[in-house]
Amino acid sequence: MSGRKLMDPPTYKHPSSEGEQHAVRNKIKEDFQIMWHKVRLLQMSEREKLPKLKTNSKLIKLQEEINGVIEELLEEDEMDITYINNLIYAAATNMTQTLNEPSKISKTRRNVKFWKTGMQKQISSWRKELSIIAETGTGSDNGKLNKKMGKIFKKYTLTNARDVAQLTETLKQEVQTKAQRIKRYEKRETQYSQNKMFKEDTKIFYRNLGMKNTEAREPPSMAEAETYWKSLWGEEAQHNERAEWVYPHMPKPVYEEGDVTVLWNQAVHTEREVTVNRPDIIIKNKKEKTCTYNH
Repeated sequence: MSGRKLMDPPTYKHPSSEGEQHAVRNKIKEDFQIMWHKVRLLQMSEREKLPKLKTNSKLIKLQEEINGVIEELLEEDEMDITYINNLIYAAATNMTQTLNEPSKISKTRRNVKFWKTGMQKQISSWRKELSIIAETGTGSDNGKLNKKMGKIFKKYTLTNARDVAQLTETLKQEVQTKAQRIKRYEKRETQYSQNKMFKEDTKIFYRNLGMKNTEAREPPSMAEAETYWKSLWGEEAQHNERAEWVYPHMPKPVYEEGDVTVLWNQAVHTEREVTVNRPDIIIKNKKEKTCTYNH
């Protein structure tokens, strides 16, 4: 079941002193409250499937700590089935992420696309067979090559040159079909991951579209940020005060050219009183004896 990544797994160490125990308890309480808030915003279909945890002393101790935190946060007035379900899932997720640190092997296996590996092996095998058939067709007398060709004859039950030509065409089509299927699957996988990324973090989605991945650096200090913005807004600079874009364009009230007269925001005389009698543009054509206007 797919879902959003809730939070990075914190590290848990067994406290050795009373001060450390209090600090760990506060950290567990803080992490649980964050997790609980995020779980309440998730739909059931968006929740991650949690693995079964191995029972040990760490798990038992953490379970006791989280149970204590839950008792502090319980509100009896809101104890409906959804409330209890969110509490249980938040506690289970927090325990899972605290105790289960992802291993390098699991990350590597997760990135392996087994469907793609199988297809690529099949394509590679067919291309080798096509290479053997093509080399045999040149009339090369090689014992090793003839032995490989014999295996192909036996594998596909070939009897004559016509069967070999038909097999060659079939293998070429199979290679092309599998290659197109890999390309189609990769395209669909990319679309799925992009849709998911757009839903979860739009900023990262647009950053990855046209730019290379940039490593996150440490945020600038307050002094560096203050110096940067002061250099932009705190220092005086000379600007072109006569730039055209500084002033809005104001057309002439009356503009004439030949038989055409254009009136801008001019009042129109009417037979009876009309409050809205200033159209934006009036165009008079003396030759055609017409007058049009646009509001």
